Amino acid sequence: MRQLQTFSFDLQVSPEDGREDKIELELGDWFVVGTPARLDELRDSLAVAPDFLRAGDAVAVHEYGWMFNRPREVQRRRKPLVIRSHDPAPWVQDEELAQPLLFGGEWTLQYSNTGAETRNIGTSLQLSLNPLRFVRNQPRTTVANPASWPPARITKLPNSGRGGGEFSLDGRDNWLPDTPFYRRLASNERWPLHLQRYIAAVTGNFLSELNRVANGRATIEPRPNFSLRKVETVWEFAHPAPTELVATIAPLLIAYAARDTQVQHFPPTESTSGNCLCVQIGLSAGVRLRVYAKTNRRVRFEIIQDEINVREILGEPVRRRSEGLPRQPRRPWRQIVPCLTSLRVRAAEELNAVFAYLNERHRIAPSPYSPMRLIVAISTVLRDADMAHTILSLLVTQQKIVPREVSTEVVDAARLLVDAGVLEYSMQRRIYEATLPYRAPLATLRRADLRHLGNGGVQRRQRRRN
Repeated sequence: MRQLQTFSFDLQVSPEDGREDKIELELGDWFVVGTPARLDELRDSLAVAPDFLRAGDAVAVHEYGWMFNRPREVQRRRKPLVIRSHDPAPWVQDEELAQPLLFGGEWTLQYSNTGAETRNIGTSLQLSLNPLRFVRNQPRTTVANPASWPPARITKLPNSGRGGGEFSLDGRDNWLPDTPFYRRLASNERWPLHLQRYIAAVTGNFLSELNRVANGRATIEPRPNFSLRKVETVWEFAHPAPTELVATIAPLLIAYAARDTQVQHFPPTESTSGNCLCVQIGLSAGVRLRVYAKTNRRVRFEIIQDEINVREILGEPVRRRSEGLPRQPRRPWRQIVPCLTSLRVRAAEELNAVFAYLNERHRIAPSPYSPMRLIVAISTVLRDADMAHTILSLLVTQQKIVPREVSTEVVDAARLLVDAGVLEYSMQRRIYEATLPYRAPLATLRRADLRHLGNGGVQRRQRRRN
C-alpha cells in the first residue's frame, strides 16, 4: 500500500492499488451424515453455551462452541446458524476467541425432523469477510518476513488504535491508517497473501470447531467449492475536507449515471461532529459506485460488484445439457484470490471511466458561489489591487497559472490563494487553477469578458499593463 495520493480530478487508478473491503461468498460443500436427533445435538453444541451455563461450570461451557449464536427455537425446518460477529463472549475460556469475530455469515444445515433414519445433508458456509478490517486487527509483529508471521488472528484486536489524529466518520474500523507500518503490512506484494491467510484462517477454524463438536454425533465430509456473491473494491485518496468534496462532486456523479442513484447520510456517531455524506450510483448491470468520506482525512471510492459469474472469470466452459458437457468441476478455495484479482481489474476500469468523466466535467460544476465572491476572495487574500487584477486576468483568459511563465511575485500570490482555498496546485499538470467551488464563477466571468469586451478584453488590458 502506497502513501495516500491526494485527490485530484485527473486521477487514474491501477488494479494493484485497489483493496477488497467486503467479500460475500459461499463456501462448501460439507456433507453431514447423521440422524435428525444427532444433527440437532450438533447444531446445539456448535452454538455458544446457553445463558444458564455461562456463569457456572467452565468445563460444561467448553463443550459448546464459540463461533455461532444460539439457534432459534426448533421448528419443522431447521434455520441456519448465525455467526457471532459483533458481540464479545467473555464466558469463552480462550481470551482471543472471546473477542468479536472479524467475519460474519451463517451455516446452512437444513433438514426435517420427521423420521429417525440417517441423513446425508449438504451444507454450505455463507461468509461476509472484510480484509481491510482483518489486516488492521493483526498483531503489530506481522511486519517481519511473512514466513515468520504468527497465526492469523480472526477476532478483534483490543485497542487497535487510530492513525495520528485520523478517525473514521462512520464508526467502523475497516480502514488502514496512512502510516509506514501499515504501508509495509498491506503492500501490493503482500495483499494477496493477506487474502489467502484470512480465508484459510476462517475456514480452518470452522472445520476445526465442526470436527471437535461433531465427534460421535455426525460424520463430516468436506468437498471444497465456492461461489462469489458480492465484492467491494476500494481506492482511497487524501483530502483535507472529504465531506465537502463528496458534496461538491455529487451532482457530477448523479449526472454520470441517473439510474440506481441515492444520496444518504450515515447516522452521527461519537467519533464525528456531523454526518458523513455518501453518494451511490449505478454504473452497469451488477456494478455500482459508492463515494463517501471514510475518515476526516480521506475520501473513499468503492466499486461494488454483485452479479459475479465465477465460471466466466475462471474461463470454465458453459455447461449446456443439450451438448452433453460433463458437470462443472468443483472450484478449490485457492482459486478465490485469482478471482478477486480479476474483479479488481474490472473495478479499476469502471472507476477510471468515472474519473475521465469527472475530469472533463468538473470545471463547470454547479456552484453556490457568485463571480463577485471570487473577485472579493482574491482581493481580500492578496490586499493588492494590481496583483489581484493580474491573477484574475490570468484565470479569466487562460483558466490557469503556469509557474514557469509568470514572475515569482505571481507565484507567491498564487500560493497564498492556495492556502485560502481559492486555488489549488496540480502536481501532474504543474499549474495553479481555481478550486472546484470557484470554477463556475470563473467560467461566468470568462463568458462575460468575451461577450462584452470582444475577443479577450481582459487579456488586452493585461497586455497594456505589462
